[in-house]
Amino acid sequence: MSTELPSYMIPTDVAVLENMPLNVNGKIDRKALPEIEVAERTFRAPATPIEQIVAGVFGDLLGVDRVGRDDDFFALGGNSLVATRAAARLGAALDGDVPVRALFEASTVQTLAMRVEELAGTGSRTPLEARPRPNHVPLSLAQQRMWVINRIDPQSGAYNVPIAIRLSGVSMSMRSALRYGTWFFVTRFSGPSIPTARKVQLRRSCRSRRSTSGWIR
Repeated sequence: MSTELPSYMIPTDVAVLENMPLNVNGKIDRKALPEIEVAERTFRAPATPIEQIVAGVFGDLLGVDRVGRDDDFFALGGNSLVATRAAARLGAALDGDVPVRALFEASTVQTLAMRVEELAGTGSRTPLEARPRPNHVPLSLAQQRMWVINRIDPQSGAYNVPIAIRLSGVSMSMRSALRYGTWFFVTRFSGPSIPTARKVQLRRSCRSRRSTSGWIR
């Protein structure tokens, strides 16, 4: 059923009946359905080292003290946001690239351990590291869109948001910090420049910090 239906449509318990009780209109009489006797599930502790790792990640992220091999990640309170963190932790612990999709396709400790076992030792994603800023920075998709709109109508001020803020009780040191922050922002984030065939963002140098001193008084 899990291969054909979403998780919220899969029944937690199933009872076998010889005949469905019907009412006078020929529809199922829900009130006449017998109560399902739910058997208590026996706790099964994680059996393999990978199951122990998966259970430990579930317990840490979801705040559960004891997680068994039959426990479901979403039944314990997990969601899609926590699933991304769980996939990242499992990937770091197993030295493999564990996709978030694996938690949705195999959400119990036992089934997920079987899924990620083949990924263990394959190498995780390359960690992000700070690198020197290049002179020509490619534009993002949003910046490209704004660049095209500006080329179509250069006189448009649709994306200009003028605003004035009055600050009271600001000390000279705070004014200096604000002035420097404004100067740094202007010099670091300049707009795209010609030639237009190269959609890049050029970092222009500012000769003096005094260029922004007139904005803050």
